[in-house]
Amino acid sequence: MNLFCSYIHCRPDGRPFYVGKGRPGRAYDVGGQRSQHYMNVVGACGGPTKVLVGKLDCSTEAIAFELEKGLIKCFRNMGIQLVNKTLGGEGITGFRHTLSTKQQMSDTHSGVPCSELRREAIRQAHLSSGFGPSVDTIEKGCAARRGKPLSPEHKARLSALRQGSGNHRFGKHWDQETKDRIAKALCGKKLSVSTKAKMQVAHQMRQAVREGRLFSLIPVKETNHGR
Repeated sequence: MNLFCSYIHCRPDGRPFYVGKGRPGRAYDVGGQRSQHYMNVVGACGGPTKVLVGKLDCSTEAIAFELEKGLIKCFRNMGIQLVNKTLGGEGITGFRHTLSTKQQMSDTHSGVPCSELRREAIRQAHLSSGFGPSVDTIEKGCAARRGKPLSPEHKARLSALRQGSGNHRFGKHWDQETKDRIAKALCGKKLSVSTKAKMQVAHQMRQAVREGRLFSLIPVKETNHGR
């Protein structure tokens, strides 16, 4: 029994505008605790009953998270505008405050006096740490940042540039000797749970695309979950 799913909500013409994950019933909950941006799009569609829903069942929550992230990345690479504020998955990775929100936060804290208790806590923290990095510490910090993993946004941009003919390996194939070396290097290597989940998601998506069953869009009004 599949207890989790990833789903998309589409406009009446089939264009996706939101990707989500959760329990199967969540896919048909058009409304509820959604963002104002989401509700504005639903209103422009003509109301909740006009929204089309596509759902893909997942065997575990981890797979649902990975599928959600993959769909968001795929749609954005295709130039489709989504109301999702993050990159998907667990947490708020990819969320960015707007410039107006940043300014409001700055104005809120600007000019706020620091209490004596807070000042003393800051002073003690500075004293315990020696306050002020040495030249050696600065050099260590620079060295630590070299080779730092790229952000998800940067990875997404590079991925889009390297797809298809943009990839230096496009149209090329490994010779048998190279394949044998790779197979020997990977022999006996254990995959992590996360890697296995990603591979399963990718396999499921490829198979679903080949069979034309990735998503069957159903109007909310035709389900028992429609509002």
